[in-house]
Amino acid sequence: MHEALSSNTDEQLVTRYTEGCDEAFNEIVERWRQPLHQFALRLTGNPDDASELLQRTFIKAYQKLGTLDQKNRLKAWLFQVLMNQFRDFQRNSSREKVKREAMQAEAVHQSQTVNYSSQNSENPESNLQQLQRKKLLREAMEQLSEEQRSVLLLKEFQGLSFPEIAELLNIPENTAKSRLYYSFKALAGILASMQLNKEDLYP
Repeated sequence: MHEALSSNTDEQLVTRYTEGCDEAFNEIVERWRQPLHQFALRLTGNPDDASELLQRTFIKAYQKLGTLDQKNRLKAWLFQVLMNQFRDFQRNSSREKVKREAMQAEAVHQSQTVNYSSQNSENPESNLQQLQRKKLLREAMEQLSEEQRSVLLLKEFQGLSFPEIAELLNIPENTAKSRLYYSFKALAGILASMQLNKEDLYP
């Protein structure tokens, strides 16, 4: 059954789910877990918050998927659910900035451990430099406003179109384009002050 579902389009999976097939939702989770988790990690800044946000997103999606009218818009809808959960998460979170920074440092350390154990690299110094650049990039992204960071992540990292971003964030399409422009401008200045280049956005 799982193999058959894996060949279904998103639209077909939504239809199957609304017809009572819970396995279709499991396939949706498997298909979109990684990109949603990556987006959540970039929004929250640490893996624990990202995992919690992802869990909340799929719980809400399970409850509300039947209300999705345009079944071919599953991707944009899932990101919209995640963004809404992120806003609630920010309002209700009691975590302090110091703890966030500590978790970020731990995430970098864990990422370094995974890289060394899985890649058999002959150049560990190069790996360490790459990890450091990613850490600095994350710090730079966090200096953007939430509005700028959200548009940048959705467009450049998740590949959503401007119409999708506009609908997701409930803003005009031109506003989405403007925010992306100013987010790049702001990020370029931040990266320059950290002696990084724009190319580091795409490691």
